[in-house]
Amino acid sequence: MSDHHDNVFSGVLKLGTPPGDRVRAAAVIGGGIAHRDTERNGTFGSSSPPIVSTPVHEALSDWVLALTGGVDLAVGLNNHVAVLAAGRLHQLKDDDRLPDGVVHRGVSSTIFRFGVGAQVRF
Repeated sequence: MSDHHDNVFSGVLKLGTPPGDRVRAAAVIGGGIAHRDTERNGTFGSSSPPIVSTPVHEALSDWVLALTGGVDLAVGLNNHVAVLAAGRLHQLKDDDRLPDGVVHRGVSSTIFRFGVGAQVRF
């Protein structure tokens, strides 16, 4: 069993169309840090006799640099409300390979997330 969590904390700069436009688009770039946490539990069995099962518990936790890029798109429904779609690509700068080339954590360092919501302006 493996349980993995990434928490990304980033600040971004958005460059885009003017706020008064009905359809607004923005490019997003930024960076920050990420906390990576992986816990594995299971058993390791030998492949030759005598067959022995050994319980395994491994916990990996570290902080790494995170680079962020993305896009935002807002479509105004009226002067105060818009539908907002946002996408973010986070590239975590960790070296997941051991000196012999074997992958240590086994979890991708690239995260893509997206969302849709409402934007209310006063």
